[in-house]
Amino acid sequence: MSLGELLPLEYSFDFGGAQLHLRYDMNALLKLEREGLEYNAILGDTVKGVTVLQFLHAGLTEDIGKEREVGIISALGIDEVWEHCRSAVLLSLPEYDPLEIPTPSPKKSSKPDYRKLHTLICDVMRKPEEFFWNSTLRELLSRWLDYAVAKGYMKPPERMEMYDTEGMD
Repeated sequence: MSLGELLPLEYSFDFGGAQLHLRYDMNALLKLEREGLEYNAILGDTVKGVTVLQFLHAGLTEDIGKEREVGIISALGIDEVWEHCRSAVLLSLPEYDPLEIPTPSPKKSSKPDYRKLHTLICDVMRKPEEFFWNSTLRELLSRWLDYAVAKGYMKPPERMEMYDTEGMD
């Protein structure tokens, strides 16, 4: 069991004395996709207020109602809520280290193919559907890499050590 399984990847912020939690698991990403948004829409330089509201609604761990969500945006401002949503999405995405994992070049469509990932997690690893839909992309990819290395499907990633040689004459 890894530390990532013990600690949920939730982003928390205060609003009016209450603690609000954002989590962008596969269910949240599916909600956004149904509304015509990709998860990377929040990562741009500017976003519309409607987009921020949709991201806030999809990421909140408890249903507080549309009126209260609009109240949060009007009280904190679009920019601050945008930063909270952006930070929560970045927390749920996998971290790519170019020294460890070679990342493939994007094809024509940069949309993630959830069917392939679903097949790997549910069919190959034999994990239940609930595990897939309640996990973030970071958790799923981390679990898949650990499984693939343990089963011998992949070699363990080699880490290149870089040293500062300045002043070592």
